[in-house]
Amino acid sequence: MTTQALILCEKHSDQADKIAPALGLKRDGNRYTGHWNGTAITLVWAAGHLLAPEEPATLTPEANWRDPRSLLPLPTVFPHTPTDRGRKYLGNLKQALSQAKEVWLATDPDREGEAIGYEILEYAKYRGSVKRMWLTGSMEAGDIQAAAKRLREGHETITFWRAQQARANADGLWQYLVRAYTAAARAGLMGDDLAKGKGKAGVVSAGRVQSATLGLIVARDRTIEGFVPVDHYQAKITLGGGELTYAPAPPFEGAKGLRLQEEGKPLFLDRDAMQAFAQRLESASTAQILEAETKTTAKHPPLPYSLTALQRDMAKQHGLTASQTLKAADAMRTAGYLTYPRTEHGELPASLFNRRDLLGILGGAAKADDSLMPAARVAGRRHCLEDSNAPRPRCFTDKPMNHHGIIPTTKTPDLSAHSQAEQLVYLACARQFIQALLPPASIEAMKVAASVEVEDVLQRQPALFSGTFKRTIDPGWMSAFGDPKAPKDLPRWSPAPARPSRQYASTSPAQSPRNTTQSTRF
Repeated sequence: MTTQALILCEKHSDQADKIAPALGLKRDGNRYTGHWNGTAITLVWAAGHLLAPEEPATLTPEANWRDPRSLLPLPTVFPHTPTDRGRKYLGNLKQALSQAKEVWLATDPDREGEAIGYEILEYAKYRGSVKRMWLTGSMEAGDIQAAAKRLREGHETITFWRAQQARANADGLWQYLVRAYTAAARAGLMGDDLAKGKGKAGVVSAGRVQSATLGLIVARDRTIEGFVPVDHYQAKITLGGGELTYAPAPPFEGAKGLRLQEEGKPLFLDRDAMQAFAQRLESASTAQILEAETKTTAKHPPLPYSLTALQRDMAKQHGLTASQTLKAADAMRTAGYLTYPRTEHGELPASLFNRRDLLGILGGAAKADDSLMPAARVAGRRHCLEDSNAPRPRCFTDKPMNHHGIIPTTKTPDLSAHSQAEQLVYLACARQFIQALLPPASIEAMKVAASVEVEDVLQRQPALFSGTFKRTIDPGWMSAFGDPKAPKDLPRWSPAPARPSRQYASTSPAQSPRNTTQSTRF
């Protein structure tokens, strides 16, 4: 029997058991079979990675942990061999592939999923046609059927496998580096602590990701250790109801009593000079406004979440680790409530900007939690009424993307049936999506520059001051999930000379750099 199409999934419960009923397939032993849209289909599944790179001891039998020279020459390719788990699955998969005219890869739509699929195809020596079910939506029947109707050509996504091959080869080389580092440490060339124990303690642990991460942490810790706090001083005046800060113009080279920060901002270190400057300001009779420029700008809502942005906010707001956030997002996607979470984009495809999709997503999210309903209604009225002429939100784009921002699906979750992390992640993604559909906030900003006819700490005259003042004219999206701050008036400035109402010098203690944390490392 020749199968017209073989669907290959990377796992059973999370993929095969959801794709099969969506396409009307029935269980037949260790596979699903049936017809969909006139095509005879067999569906089979793997269990994650079924093949692994061969160990250095296999590729280079003479390689050992004592002599780095035994590791040479380094291999240029790292063949894969079946794992113990792989041997349980690969026979069935190879037999199914031998009968297939065409394969639809239905693994996860990322590097890892692409690699799992193509590694199996390569092991089975499959040479037929390959199409891709790009499952970036939820695992609900509608999204699965849409992916099956919009099959992508294999060459459109095979670059993900090539990228994963490069990572796997890099990991293979790291295995040799681990042996080289361990040999050096055991010879006493890497201090008194490394590779001195038994078992894992006798190995120098290193890797493509962990070594780079450790390097960032060590560099930050050394910066903190080498930080020398220096108090610096500043002068301010109050004019027209607004506070202006001493801001001399560059250049600063050769000036005494200051230090330039990396971004070129001067720190004034001479306390006595700053206090004397403040006293001169007290005796000044007038200050002159040099500039008072007002500009109104639009502050657009943030994009829907990418995975990195979601992990950062969950760490900062709720203390969730990156893995906890990803696990929760994966669970809500598998249950059909969120779209694919492993995305580097926050934008959404322009094809989603239509009345039917927006109403479905907003309705599904709004019924999940009462706090979402008011803002969801505003977004719905703005974009889904037949006579609506609101512009397309900036989160929608025409640029091609393999994965879009993480957003709710049309399916409403019973949040009480989910873990706290899953609830937090779902609500965060829902709020971020709804906000993205709301109008921008309108912000009025005023930049002010003034001069006082006294000598400053750099022995320049007049002394220059500046300040920026902002107020929210229309909160727009900013009022969706919190009480907006009451509008405040900007200071009133007159071009005529005026007497400063308050002058003082302040001390600012230098702040040490912060340690690397879950939220700051993203």
